[in-house]
Amino acid sequence: MHARSVAHSTWFRRYTPRPDADIQAVCFPHAGGAASYYRDWARALPARIEVLVAQYPAREDRLPEDPVDDLHRLADLAAEDLLRTADRPCVLFGHSMGALVAYEVALRMQRAGRTPARLFASAQNAPGRRPPGGLGDASDDTLVRELREMGGTADAITEHPELLELLLPGMRGDYRAVDAYRPRTGTALTCPVTVLYGEADPYVDPADAAAWAGATTADTECVRFDGGHFYLRDRQAELLAAIADRVPLWDATRM
Repeated sequence: MHARSVAHSTWFRRYTPRPDADIQAVCFPHAGGAASYYRDWARALPARIEVLVAQYPAREDRLPEDPVDDLHRLADLAAEDLLRTADRPCVLFGHSMGALVAYEVALRMQRAGRTPARLFASAQNAPGRRPPGGLGDASDDTLVRELREMGGTADAITEHPELLELLLPGMRGDYRAVDAYRPRTGTALTCPVTVLYGEADPYVDPADAAAWAGATTADTECVRFDGGHFYLRDRQAELLAAIADRVPLWDATRM
């Protein structure tokens, strides 16, 4: 197999390029999250898997850009870039808000004839089953308090007002996107879906998580871990093993 060149991407980061990998795992961060949250995954997963991570506007190296506060628009833009950037079969992983973005991107890839091999939906109820949270229009103090309680934002960020002032627009845009999101009816995925969540997650209801079965015509499974909404931080090794076990072996000659 010949090494591939790495296409430039506005939306996706490759922290550990693996041009000889036969499949790509594409990760979509949580609300307020950034691509660097998944930097370690690129090295921890088996060599046959290359990791791409979505970088939403208004954070890290895209900080000067305006946030996108419409989840369908976010998925449109990400899918357009991914269809150009991903040069191998792929699976999609999304955590919390990222699970909804990954789902919408998967639908767009399917329409383009590039259906992902699997969708991993982490810490998120099925599309349409989670009521609006209302954080998009919450006060700054309320939003910061929620971020601290969920545990997905480093204290180094939430404890520094100057840094928060720069990052809050992107965070607020994400929550507005989640608040306003409603899935469009009429199309189901044709790839299998693996639902992942922490058993103590206050934001995920097991019945609503199981309802992901209605989002695909293929198989669905639910996998529980010890922990809360950000179980993936403390259970990273277990989670990555579960993902690797479900990423299919791929014969690159079929490309």
